[in-house]
Amino acid sequence: VNLARAYLTETEDEKESSFASDSSLGEKHFLAVSSIAANVPFVGYSAYAPAKAAVRAFCDVLRNEFADVPHVHIHICFPPDMDTPGFLEEQKTKPIETKTVWPECFNELFKPQDVAAMMLDGIKRNRYHIHSPDLGGNALVSRAWGHYPRGFWGTIIEFVIASPFVFIHAAMVWMADGAVKKHKHHSKREKKRKMTAQ
Repeated sequence: VNLARAYLTETEDEKESSFASDSSLGEKHFLAVSSIAANVPFVGYSAYAPAKAAVRAFCDVLRNEFADVPHVHIHICFPPDMDTPGFLEEQKTKPIETKTVWPECFNELFKPQDVAAMMLDGIKRNRYHIHSPDLGGNALVSRAWGHYPRGFWGTIIEFVIASPFVFIHAAMVWMADGAVKKHKHHSKREKKRKMTAQ
């Protein structure tokens, strides 16, 4: 929030130049990084998912606020899991429920270079929602998002796939709840608490 305020707030010189006939005002691009977890929250991400959902909502408001400022462009991306040292470190403490929520075929790791390249390409194309290499993740994010500018063809495509995605989301809820029930999430925590208290 502070970075957005510092970067997007115009100085007095910029305000004056915005009224000049030879628009000497430079383009501004503000990119925020959210996560697929913002739109598909599940066990293990009780702090992370809401924080990333807040980033999404913040950018939705910013995009709307700057709709009348043609040289300011707001972007947001939702990167998938990437093959990074941070992700590998995360696996050491991740609960078993989190690791087994989705079938293994859905747990693809993407190269950070590919994700970064798509971010830069999205900025060049002035897209608000910058896609990642994860096509399924892009669809899940967009379908669960609500109102944001999808463009003509994006709107048509989402209209067509809307009905099937109702069932896909229902299946994902079933899988996420099933992982928690299967591994008795709260029973293990209660047992650990009792052992610690002894």
